[in-house]
Amino acid sequence: MATRGRVARMVSGAEGIEIKATIPEAQSDKALARFNLTADNDQDRFIYFFDTPALDLLKGGIVARARRIVGEEHDSTVKARPVVPEAVSADWKKYRGFKVEADASEKGVVKSASLTMPVEKGLIKAVIAGEKAITKLFTKEQEVFIAEMVKGKIDYEAVVILGPLHAQRWKL
Repeated sequence: MATRGRVARMVSGAEGIEIKATIPEAQSDKALARFNLTADNDQDRFIYFFDTPALDLLKGGIVARARRIVGEEHDSTVKARPVVPEAVSADWKKYRGFKVEADASEKGVVKSASLTMPVEKGLIKAVIAGEKAITKLFTKEQEVFIAEMVKGKIDYEAVVILGPLHAQRWKL
């Protein structure tokens, strides 16, 4: 009785719930089999994060990332968290890549707002190789989004590239 309605309050206002799980290598085969997941029904992703060495963006509620998705469109995302969904301007809903979600992990649930925009193939690799500036990955709309969400901005001169993180995604 003490926890009744607690989860509903934690995810209230979110358009979706994304559950992220890190599985120890020794348990991955068993976990995949349990949910009938295989390499045939996954999507390979290479994710790069952009932050200062001291993770100042993350501490300020900003996540900046780029994803190379094998066989799919590549993208960049700026995310603000935590957010109060009701306080997020409805103007952002005009963007296909906008969403408000509840991110659930072993640490708890936090509501976030993000804006994802397509990135041309090859651009992420060029940025990682130092051939193009990190700023090329993010749009003016994404910069405005971060300024509005957390009253901040990304100092591209101070950020470094973190990653890649090789991830797999399954849709159930």
